[in-house]
Amino acid sequence: MILRLTFTTAVLLSIAACASNSGNIQQAQCRAVGAEAVLGKMVDEQIIDQAIVGAGAMRSRVIKPGANVTMELDPLRLNIEVDETGRIRRLRCG
Repeated sequence: MILRLTFTTAVLLSIAACASNSGNIQQAQCRAVGAEAVLGKMVDEQIIDQAIVGAGAMRSRVIKPGANVTMELDPLRLNIEVDETGRIRRLRCG
């Protein structure tokens, strides 16, 4: 009986912890305007990190001209579009 009660309590506490963390994830949102400082710069790891932080994104992808990209929307992803030379030309979330 005590073992069952302890297990049930542990499960309920785990569920409660997940529920409280999910609110933080929903509050995160990408805003490309916050990363505009990197427009026109050559893309590299440091610039990508700067763009992610500026946009408040959780992840990013670099899109080269003519590249095939998936069409799923990810509100936490910053899309960094570059030209043929690797210079950042457009930023958008999704």
